[in-house]
Amino acid sequence: MFTLSSALKACSALGFHGLGMQLHSTLIKMDSVMDSHVRVGLIDMYCKCGLMKDAGILYNLMPEKDLIALNAMISGYLQNGEDGEALNLFVEMYNQKMGFDPASLLAVLNATAGLQNVHVCRQIHILVVKSGYQSDNFVLNSLVDSYGKCSHVGDASRVFEECINQICHLLLQ
Repeated sequence: MFTLSSALKACSALGFHGLGMQLHSTLIKMDSVMDSHVRVGLIDMYCKCGLMKDAGILYNLMPEKDLIALNAMISGYLQNGEDGEALNLFVEMYNQKMGFDPASLLAVLNATAGLQNVHVCRQIHILVVKSGYQSDNFVLNSLVDSYGKCSHVGDASRVFEECINQICHLLLQ
């Protein structure tokens, strides 16, 4: 399994979707596609090769969707310029109470920036605060970036200043 997972990563990196599909066939024959790590590796390979329809089919066939697979799909949509699909998947995940992590937030903020939708950016900002991720520097940086790309420099500046204040507060403790 480790060898096949590594081979899938190599296919992803090199864009060898034909070989990746052959590995997928081998995994089906070995009855190993149900392994969550293998399935995420396949989703990632299809996404990186620009085969989002195939990645989506794999994701939708998962009996239990997990956060790692979800983040792989959202990232795949972003890599393929499908910001709206990435945002829709995040909203679907949120409505199903699947949970999220900083990687999910970074991806959805990236989608929001790409769509230049300040209303969604503000909703994600509220979610960041409510979930306690307002002290995550990567998330805050993405918030600043998203507000800036939505042409709301005032909001971007406010988030940046809050970040500076948090850093100063930590240094004074």
